Amino acid sequence: MLNPELNSSLVNLIPKNIAYENFMVPLNINDKIIDLAISDENNLFAINYVKFLYKKEVRIHLFKEEVILQKLSLYYGNNVKDNSIEELIKDNVEKREKISWEEKSPASRLVQDIINEAIDANASDIHIEPKENEITIRFRKDGVLFQYIKLPKAVLSSLVIRIKLLSNMNIAEKRIPQDGKISFAKKGTGYDIRVSSIPTINGEKLVLRILYKDSAFKSLDNLGFKKEQLKLIRSMLDSQYGMILVTGPTGSGKSTTLYGMINDFNKENLNITTIEDPVEYSIKGINQINVDTKGGVHFSSGLRSILRQDPDIIMIGEIRDEETAQIASRAAITGHKVLSTLHTNDCIGALYRLSEMGIKRYIMMDAVLGVVSQSLVRKLCCHCKQKSKEKHYKGLNLDIKEDEWFYEAKGCKICRNTGYLGRVLVSEILYLDEDKKINLQNCKDIRDFRRELNIKEEDTLLFQYKQLLLQGVIDYKQVVPIITKQRMMKDG
Repeated sequence: MLNPELNSSLVNLIPKNIAYENFMVPLNINDKIIDLAISDENNLFAINYVKFLYKKEVRIHLFKEEVILQKLSLYYGNNVKDNSIEELIKDNVEKREKISWEEKSPASRLVQDIINEAIDANASDIHIEPKENEITIRFRKDGVLFQYIKLPKAVLSSLVIRIKLLSNMNIAEKRIPQDGKISFAKKGTGYDIRVSSIPTINGEKLVLRILYKDSAFKSLDNLGFKKEQLKLIRSMLDSQYGMILVTGPTGSGKSTTLYGMINDFNKENLNITTIEDPVEYSIKGINQINVDTKGGVHFSSGLRSILRQDPDIIMIGEIRDEETAQIASRAAITGHKVLSTLHTNDCIGALYRLSEMGIKRYIMMDAVLGVVSQSLVRKLCCHCKQKSKEKHYKGLNLDIKEDEWFYEAKGCKICRNTGYLGRVLVSEILYLDEDKKINLQNCKDIRDFRRELNIKEEDTLLFQYKQLLLQGVIDYKQVVPIITKQRMMKDG
C-alpha cells in the first residue's frame, strides 16, 4: 500500500500533468535515490525523465493505476489539468518580468540540464524533436547526430515555452518558424545559443546552435593548418588588397577560419566591417552587420553600404549570388581586402563557381589572392580504434608496407560508443602568384586550369586524406567517398 500521508517536500518534484499522464508519484528522495511509484515499469520515457531531471537513480515500486491516482489526488488535488507552469510564464510575460536562470521549476531545470549536458559533450547543436508519443533529444557532435535521451510527450509544452521565453520568441505563435537567441553561462564561461523553431505535425521542433565564444578568438596557428600553409595564408593576408576565399562543405569550420584571419589584423589601425547571416560571434573592435531580409539588408545591398563606410577589410559571410560576387570582386580590385566563403569541394572549384557567377577571367585574376579549401573529418577514438580486417582496401591504390595497417572504429565509454573522438582539419591552399595567374589567363577553358597548375601531390586534399588514413587517424569508411570524388575531379 502507498503511504497515504502527504509529504509536502515531494509535491513539486514532478509536474502535475506529467505525473497524472504517466501514473507515477514520488515516494521518497535522498542523496542518491528517488523512490518512484509507477503503474508501468516499461515506461522508460517517464523513468528516464525523472532520472535525468534529478541526476539520481530511480527505484521503481509498481502499483495499480487507481492506487496511484488516489495518492496523486492527495498531492495535487482533484483538478488533473496542470496549467501552473504556463500560467506562471504568461503572467511573467504580461508583467514584462525578466525570465531568470535561477528559477527552480522543473521546466527551468530541464532546459538548463539539457544545455549543460550538450556543452559537456562539446556538441554543436541540440535537436528537440516531438514524435507522436515522445520527445527525442539529440546532440550533434563532430558533425554527426546521436540520441541523447527520450522524454515523455507531456514535457513538450513547458519545455518549448521555457526556451522560447529565454530566447525572446513569441510563445503564443506556434504556426510559423521563429528565430531567437539565448545567453547562457556555465562555470564562468559565456555561450551564445541560436534558437530556431519550426512547426511539425507532432508539435514545435527546436534546434539550439551552441556558439562557443572561444572559437571566435582562435589564432590561425591553432586551427590545424600546417606551417607551410600558414605561410601562404599570411602572405595573402599581407597583401594590400584582394580577395581571399574559404571553401568547404557545411560544418567544415569556414567561419572559424575567417574569424582567425580577422584576428590576425591590427584592429586599432583598420576599419574592419563584416556582414553575416547571422553574426555568430561578437568581436571587440569590429563593425558587424546582420543580414536582415525583412528589413531589406541583403549581402549585396549591405556590401554596397559598407563600401561607402571607408572600409579597409570587409568580411562577407558567404557569396551566394552573382550580384554579391560582382560587388565583392570590384571591391577587391579597388583597394579593399575582402574575405568570404563559397560552398565548393576544393580550391579550383571556387574559381569555377566565380566564373559561373559571371566574373570575367581578367577580373578574377586581379581580384582573387587565393583560396583556402578545408574540411573537418572525424578522428578515430585513440582509446578503442582497432586494426582493420581490410588491410589493403580495394580501390584506393595506396602503396602501403607489410607492417602498415588501416584502422577502424570500435566504440568505448570515452567516445560514447561511436568509435570517433574529435575532428581533424584537412586543407588545401591555392595561392595565385603571378605564374599561376598567367596559366589561368592562357587557359582556353577555365576547366583546364586544374591540369595547367601542376599542383604538387603532397599539397592536395587527396594526398592528405591518404596520409591520415595510413597514420590511423581516420578510417576508410568515411574517406573512400571523398577520395573517389577528389580523384574524379582530378582526372576530369
